[in-house]
Amino acid sequence: GSWAWALSAADAASKAIAAGMSLAVVQRDILGWSPEQIEEDAKNRRRDASRSAMADLLAARNQPQAVTGGSVGG
Repeated sequence: GSWAWALSAADAASKAIAAGMSLAVVQRDILGWSPEQIEEDAKNRRRDASRSAMADLLAARNQPQAVTGGSVGG
């Protein structure tokens, strides 16, 4: 059935990526995605990465700064 194919394709895709194959090639050759699907996925990944980076920057900006200083001598 389609579940068996999906699990087999997902397994093959993860092994191919672990072996160094690019995501776009895996999407095309193993998952059978169209160029439009691959481009849409790439666009979504770029958007998500940008949002994540912005969230990280805002979180870092809102963290209290550690106080560092020299030792108090004696």
